[in-house]
Amino acid sequence: MFLSLSVIAGSFEGKINLVKKSFYDTNMYSYFVKDSMVRIDEYNKDNQLVSSYIINLMDKKVFVLNTSQKVYKEISPRKSSTQSSNYEVIKTENSKMINGYQCYQWRVRNRLKNSEISYWVTRDGFYFFDDMLKLLNNIGNLSEFFLQIPDSQGYLPILTVERTLVRYEKLSLAVTGIEYTKLNRTLFEIPKDYKVIDY
Repeated sequence: MFLSLSVIAGSFEGKINLVKKSFYDTNMYSYFVKDSMVRIDEYNKDNQLVSSYIINLMDKKVFVLNTSQKVYKEISPRKSSTQSSNYEVIKTENSKMINGYQCYQWRVRNRLKNSEISYWVTRDGFYFFDDMLKLLNNIGNLSEFFLQIPDSQGYLPILTVERTLVRYEKLSLAVTGIEYTKLNRTLFEIPKDYKVIDY
């Protein structure tokens, strides 16, 4: 179920910065959220903008923008999937403060994928997050596992860590800052000088 007008009224608006680290690479992300619109900017380890996504949660449309070439295309939204029996979800009672947020630990395990992911989540009107993941394709384990968790609407993982079942860390995604601020709607518009590509 995607965002309703009543949910939007109490939803987060602002900017969220994140850093994703693996053994091989580091990437930074910024989420910009206003009403039913989300923009994701992805940066490489040299802080160069790699790509941007503009997501309309109401219309279920996703556009990817190449800022260096000034082109964009609409991409197919993710096909809905049901919860898999290969996933084990554990909502623990563990809690801790992370970046000033009271966070609770949710763990999701998949033995076939040899992975367990711990999500330290907080709830503060982050209703966009679930719906954003449901639309994005090629989202990887961090998002795929999260979508198996029931009753996760309004929550945001402040820290996410993926490990093998023998506890070797594979990947982490951490929120480095959350800014509550009013955003200009032009941030979610495709610039007029961008050309559409279709391939």
